[in-house]
Amino acid sequence: ADFSFYGIKGDINGDRVVDTFDLILGRQALTGKTELEGLSKSNADADSDDKVAINDMVLIQKYLLGSSKKL
Repeated sequence: ADFSFYGIKGDINGDRVVDTFDLILGRQALTGKTELEGLSKSNADADSDDKVAINDMVLIQKYLLGSSKKL
């Protein structure tokens, strides 16, 4: 996918929607099954602390479940 024209926090797979597929991809990155690069990695950093970690996935999950209104 071409990630050069947008950056949406939580949109890890670059389809311009934050959904369960982003959470799955983020978890795969944390377990080493895939590697995130560029804007995909930046979008995975939901708390903007310059690291992709479990807390970012928790924020994305809370957003998806509706307990958080923004990322």
